[in-house]
Amino acid sequence: MSSFKNYAEMFRIPPTLYPKLFTLNNYIDVYHGSFFYCIRNSLIIALVSMLISVIIGVPAAYSFARLKSSWFMVIFFIILAIRMFPSVSFMLPMYLMFRALGFYNTRLAVIASHLTWQLPFVIWMLEGYIRDIPNELEEAARIDGCSRWSAMLKVILPLAAPGLSVAGIFAFIMSWNEFPFALVLTSTTSAKTATVNIAETITSYQIFWGQMTASGTIFVLPVLIFSLFIQKYLIKALISGAVKG
Repeated sequence: MSSFKNYAEMFRIPPTLYPKLFTLNNYIDVYHGSFFYCIRNSLIIALVSMLISVIIGVPAAYSFARLKSSWFMVIFFIILAIRMFPSVSFMLPMYLMFRALGFYNTRLAVIASHLTWQLPFVIWMLEGYIRDIPNELEEAARIDGCSRWSAMLKVILPLAAPGLSVAGIFAFIMSWNEFPFALVLTSTTSAKTATVNIAETITSYQIFWGQMTASGTIFVLPVLIFSLFIQKYLIKALISGAVKG
């Protein structure tokens, strides 16, 4: 509601719930700014990081779920341990590393930083789904002539599709909402994400409340619509496998 108010009405006392004077000036200001370039960066970064985390996470999760080895369990614990560290402890090393490699202020740097947190989550979630799939189904496929790789693609992957969709959705939302790494690893519109752009409405001299509320509304709206659309599918995916039979 505030995004449709003028500056004076936002601070009116007593406050108004609905705008007395409906205006689109805040959205016009956002349109003429750099917000839509940044939201395009957010979309590209979220989609690419989600695809990479899923593509790498599926064979990794399959290996941890099916190949029995003490070394595999150690590696699995190390991957999960990454999630236990505070993310801020990785910011300075990543900043120095990407700057030395010439990747500072690029989408690639932000994608790589997001994978640090997305990939362990995707592997952990998919490992549980794959572990619950009976081994007999895979053994039957291998008796019929499938290799381990083809059995994973033709048998395990379709059965793990609910878990795959949930992991992909959460990975996308994690990247879409991420702020600290995008703030540290970018400096221009060519790589900045929408979260950083919204934060920049707070300056040393003024807070642009109109642009903040308008850009925040635009940023939240796609995810809100997407979540409402897939809600029933998401719930179905989350509870699939909970009951055997």
